[in-house]
Amino acid sequence: MKAFVNFILFAAFSVLLFSCQKELSIDLSGNSNGSSGGDNNGNTSIIGDWDFIAADMDVSAVGLADDDLLGTIELINSYKTTTQNNKGSLKITTTEFQSSGLSYSVSTDLHISLSTGGVPAFPDQTVPFAFTVPSSNNSGKYQQIGSDSLYFPETSLISIPETSNGVPSSVGGEPGGARFSLVSDTLKILGSTIAATTLNEYGYNFSVKKKENIVFRYQRK
Repeated sequence: MKAFVNFILFAAFSVLLFSCQKELSIDLSGNSNGSSGGDNNGNTSIIGDWDFIAADMDVSAVGLADDDLLGTIELINSYKTTTQNNKGSLKITTTEFQSSGLSYSVSTDLHISLSTGGVPAFPDQTVPFAFTVPSSNNSGKYQQIGSDSLYFPETSLISIPETSNGVPSSVGGEPGGARFSLVSDTLKILGSTIAATTLNEYGYNFSVKKKENIVFRYQRK
C-alpha cells in the first residue's frame, strides 16, 4: 500500500509540474474580461513604473492512463493560492515589459484525487505544496490590443515559471496573451494557458492536460 501511495504522490507532482516547454496550445484570450478604468489621476495608460504586489494562482492538471485490469486511471490535482514574500518591480514602456528583482513564494495545499475505472481508488488527499521563485530580471516585447488585451510575441512574462525536476527554473518561454484592468492605482494582468503532454510514470503513459490561470497585481509607483 505504501508503494502505491508513493506512486500516486510522485505521479501527482509530475503531472502538475511538467515543463511548459511541451506546451501544445495557449489560450491567448485570457479568462476574464479586462477593463481600463484609469488611476486616481485619470491616467488610463499602463506605461510607467509598478511595484509587484502579489499573484493569484489557480492551477489544475488531469492525467489519464489505461490499464488492462483497472481500466482508465484518472489522476486530478489542483491548487489555488496567493503568493507570499512578494518582491520586485515592473517597468512598462511603449514596447516592452521589464521586470526587475521579481520573486515570490508559494505555500499551499495540493489536492489529489484518483479513480480507476470510474471508481474512486481512495479518499481525496491533501498534501503540503510549496516552492520559491528566486529573484530574476526579465524583459519581453508586447503589443497592446484594444483597451484591455496584451500580446507577447516572443515570450510571455505572465506565467508561472517553468520547472526542472519540480524546481522553478525560468519565466516565460513561449508567446502568449493576457488581459489587463487598471482601477485606481492597481494594475491587474490576467493570463491563462492550457498545456498538454504525455508522461511515463511507473510504466503508465499519462496523457496530461494542465490549465493555469494567474493574475499578477501591481501598484503604480
